Order: sequence, then structure tokens, then C-alpha cells
Amino acid sequence: MLDNECISRKNILTFDEKLKVVDTINPIKDFKKFSFVWYFLHKSCYKITNLNEKQVVHLLFLLSKFKEVPKLMRFGIQDDLKNRIKYMNVNEVGIISFSLSKINIAPSNVELLLNINEKIMSEINDVKPEIIKAFSMINEFAR
Repeated sequence: MLDNECISRKNILTFDEKLKVVDTINPIKDFKKFSFVWYFLHKSCYKITNLNEKQVVHLLFLLSKFKEVPKLMRFGIQDDLKNRIKYMNVNEVGIISFSLSKINIAPSNVELLLNINEKIMSEINDVKPEIIKAFSMINEFAR
């Protein structure tokens, strides 16, 4: 849980620790802590090229949890995702599709959508039904 001690130590926490902390916050009940979350997500989006694939997927999921921050998508996340999709497994790609559809942002970059399409279709036998549903949601929204 995010307490005052944790906030005071925010500069020495690892990125993964910060992700876990942000994951525990309820944006409605913990609105006082939202400035910490906003700062963390904002800063993370600027440094997205330094993150590994799992961290990028987790960050996208958190962006969908905090619907107040969809404007963070303009910091180059879509361009970075376009290049990383081929290195992610199909479940990570599914989470990205779900996250993008949840925050009502269609990829402005058609190449990103094509890369997501290609990845999911190439491994269609291994895809869970809920991932196919999330993927169809983002495709529907992008039209």
C-alpha cells in the first residue's frame, strides 16, 4: 500500500516496485495519492524506451485503470509499441489491445494495429477467448 514513507522514498524505489504500488491504488478512494500516480505514470511514459516488454504491458494496463490519464498516450507510447509487438507474447499483446480499448484510444498509427493483428493471428491457437474479445473491441473502436 502507498503510505507516506513510500511516497518519501519514491526516488529510490525500483520501477517494478512503483508499478506494484500504483497497482494497489484505487483512483476513486485514494484520490489524495493520485498526484503520485500521475507523476509516476507521466514520467514513465517519457522513459518508455528504457522499459522492458513486461513493464510496458503493465504500464498500459495501469493507464487503462486510471481513465483520467489517456492523454499520456501522446508521449510516443504508440510508436514504441509498434516496434515492440513482435517481441511480446500473444497474451501481452492481448493485454495491450484490452488496455487501448479500455481507455478509448484507437491507435492513430495504423501500423500498430496491423502489428497487433499479425501477432494475434499468427498464434490464434494459443489465444484465450477473452483476449480475442478485447482484440475485437479495439478493432471495432478503431473503425
